[in-house]
Amino acid sequence: AATVLELGQFNVGPFSPVTRWCIKLQYDDATTATALGGEDGVVRHELCKCSVVGGGTFEGERAFPKMSFEWTSPPTPPLAPAATEEAAVLPALPTLADLEERKAAASTRFERAVALLRDDLTEEEQQERDEILTDAFAELVELGEAIPEGPSALQSEEMEALLEALLTWPAQVISIDGVLHQLVAGRYRSVEQCLAYAVALPARTADIAAGSFLPPGCDPANWVKRKQNVCFHNIAEQLEGEGQLERAEVWYRRAIACCLEAYDAQKEAHAAATDIGNLAVCLRKMDRLAEALAEYDRSLAMHRSGTVENNRRRCLEVMADWTGTSGEYADALGR
Repeated sequence: AATVLELGQFNVGPFSPVTRWCIKLQYDDATTATALGGEDGVVRHELCKCSVVGGGTFEGERAFPKMSFEWTSPPTPPLAPAATEEAAVLPALPTLADLEERKAAASTRFERAVALLRDDLTEEEQQERDEILTDAFAELVELGEAIPEGPSALQSEEMEALLEALLTWPAQVISIDGVLHQLVAGRYRSVEQCLAYAVALPARTADIAAGSFLPPGCDPANWVKRKQNVCFHNIAEQLEGEGQLERAEVWYRRAIACCLEAYDAQKEAHAAATDIGNLAVCLRKMDRLAEALAEYDRSLAMHRSGTVENNRRRCLEVMADWTGTSGEYADALGR
């Protein structure tokens, strides 16, 4: 048995086309180390082939030109500190002194639409309702698209205007799935729009609870968490697509937190497992391979998924398929 003291790279010359690796071992048996040309139980070997999960071979002395080994405790990358939620900034809700008056005015404006939010409608009534809601959705999207880009977006007048609409429109209207769909459909601006929706919804929990439009037995607070989960997941996907992986990690973790806070672990395992699997992909893209592998395992423990299993296999291949001519193994060791 031996303990790894050091892993390093070297070239045989300035024009060498490949990089070679050596491993410095502290042998438990000093006699073995001496026989292999070492001193004080320490031997430096040139690696021939190595796998993070299996083992490998290294060059020995004349009597043992090639020696194979297995890990008793496989090397893994050090875990980086989890991203903190402080890294994610949310817009502040506006203080509306006339909040109740605005709610009353909005209720009057949407009175007909709310009255038509039922299943037993005639064809003419369905068309009338859809026309009213289509105009309302378009208004929300227009407010969201007016928000400027950059750091000033969260404190802008345009963001405040969208938040005011979400705080005052009838809960029955803003809770319709079509509203969230419209806000996330415009992918190029969905971050700001989803932020507004995710921030405004908790302030409407009491209004949502007072209504009778949620499914029977549905807890309003859990319903809000579910919608926030959709928003945070969409934000993470948007940022990941733009290559902002560290920011995407923060929002994937927020999406996961919403799942775990609101959902029954058995009933809603699929939703949480999906977010955890997406977080693992994001971590793998940042070469944080051990963390990615741990998240893949956590996802699969909650819900079996062929996609997650394939992604986990890919992560293992990156970690294990090292031949001495690539830097992937060094990445896996956190070097």
